[in-house]
Amino acid sequence: MGLQAAYIVPPPPLILPEIGRGEERKIQRTIDAYQKIAIEILDKNPDTIVIASPHAPIRPEGFLVFEGKAAQGDFAMFGHPRPSFRVAYDTALARKIREEADNKAITKEYKMVPLDHGTLVPLSFFREHLDTLRIVLVAPSHLSLSRHAGFGKALRRAAEKEKRRIVFIASGDLSHRLTHDGPYGYAKEGAQFDDLICDIIEKSRPEGFLQIDRRLSVRAGECGLRPFAMLAGVLEGSAVESRLHSYEGPFGVGYAVASFHPAEG
Repeated sequence: MGLQAAYIVPPPPLILPEIGRGEERKIQRTIDAYQKIAIEILDKNPDTIVIASPHAPIRPEGFLVFEGKAAQGDFAMFGHPRPSFRVAYDTALARKIREEADNKAITKEYKMVPLDHGTLVPLSFFREHLDTLRIVLVAPSHLSLSRHAGFGKALRRAAEKEKRRIVFIASGDLSHRLTHDGPYGYAKEGAQFDDLICDIIEKSRPEGFLQIDRRLSVRAGECGLRPFAMLAGVLEGSAVESRLHSYEGPFGVGYAVASFHPAEG
């Protein structure tokens, strides 16, 4: 029971053929890596997939744990109401996460919110299995990276107490400032940040996410560091074997797909 594995994935909507319309071929390595880890995750037969999305509604002062029996969402804000996805929430685990986190971080309940693209893109790789999967959706805050790690530790404790086999997915992009024609223009800190993230993954030291200088992350224009800090907390106390399955940034945004496997025993 408890944590089976953790993953970092990017959430670009254009990765879906319905939206990319051919542009998705420019990130084929990312697609291939996504498909590989999706198979790996399903092979682990998790009870629940926990997704931390930086694009869910965020409260600066605390973490959100989303509740309700089910949720759905689509890509209408990107001009594509289809495909649409519906998933069942693991309400018992969501409740236990809030209970465990009360002494470590401010937590709030948030109901009836459409699924955001930071959640929908990872789920799209499980579209044929959504009827049998349950999820818990959590959102980061503006609190410190160490508080995010504390929340991640509480999340893992909750899974163990609820006797859930979980997979944790930290959804988020790396720098948005890799090229002059990227979404936020160019900054030299973009490549520096991405190199640092990739190095942390390749050296199997997720605690390194907590040591990244905020000035660097701000200049890099990233959106994934806070979910990555949660991942560090989820993994704390375990020897970890990690792998960087892919990294690329052809649109000026860094996309990394990585896996983290805690040692057994």
